[in-house]
Amino acid sequence: MLIKFYGDNCSYCVKLDKTTLKDSAIINLISKDFDCYKVNTWKKENSEIRLKHRIWTEPVIIFKNANGEEIDRIVGYVDSEKLLQELNNVTSGKDTYLSIKKQYESDSINQELLLKYAEKETNIGRAGDEASQKLWYRLIGLTSKGCYEHYYARFRYYTGVLWKDENPDSLISVLAAPNTYDFKIDGFKSIIDFFNYKKETVNTKFYSKQYSDYLFENREVYKSDKMNSFLDTYSWLMTECNENLDNALIKIDYVLLNISADFDSTKRAGLLDTKSQVLWSLNRNEEALQIVDECIELLPDNEYLKEKKDKIEQEI
Repeated sequence: MLIKFYGDNCSYCVKLDKTTLKDSAIINLISKDFDCYKVNTWKKENSEIRLKHRIWTEPVIIFKNANGEEIDRIVGYVDSEKLLQELNNVTSGKDTYLSIKKQYESDSINQELLLKYAEKETNIGRAGDEASQKLWYRLIGLTSKGCYEHYYARFRYYTGVLWKDENPDSLISVLAAPNTYDFKIDGFKSIIDFFNYKKETVNTKFYSKQYSDYLFENREVYKSDKMNSFLDTYSWLMTECNENLDNALIKIDYVLLNISADFDSTKRAGLLDTKSQVLWSLNRNEEALQIVDECIELLPDNEYLKEKKDKIEQEI
């Protein structure tokens, strides 16, 4: 079974439907191997099923077997490449939550397996849930201080503390350590997401700019798709805050300049869409319209982009 949990006004749910789930390869695989259901988690009558399945955000896709056991889940928006990979894993029984959990039950001191299981358990629940925190704490104890795995386990454990106890101090301290591990970017994002969730606008803007500036200053070290994604998210967030827009434009331009020529057209359009949003927020509407036209050339059937073009044209 494939169960999609969505919300009425969830923009990423709409994006998932209009892009990823329109991919012909995905449609063919799903129709061949899965019974599909969808649940609107924003409806009161679905609150019980939402809690039963531990749905804390949207969209979420859960895969179950014939016994009703959860095989795995995807949290948040994913592109077609990522969903296709997950569908293949589910059908083959490879690297899923269920398969890793069963392996761990017979080999609980295997650090590599423990790491995979902790990742999956965190994804199934929420950062800070007792089940995942126990696994991260166990991994901290099994690894040597100073090694990558030890630092990573501490990072994940204190991310849980951040959300469970609503205390970001320990995670901020861990992230301040003088190293350049790539997963620090995920930690930066967690801090920003936390303050954004708490509607602490001042801290959201402060840490967004601080961490994006740090990454930008060290861009040759952190240069990666993960950093590009962070700078993209930062730039979009600044349009929502209507702050640091010139700074956001510099950073999204950097990302666009440094992606490869064969970069996926959907992802390229997403980055261009962010640039158009920044330009629109700067009241540079004609430039924003030109960028939206570039997006539409890449994704000619995208309704969201067509609607955005109409809105900008009306303002012009």
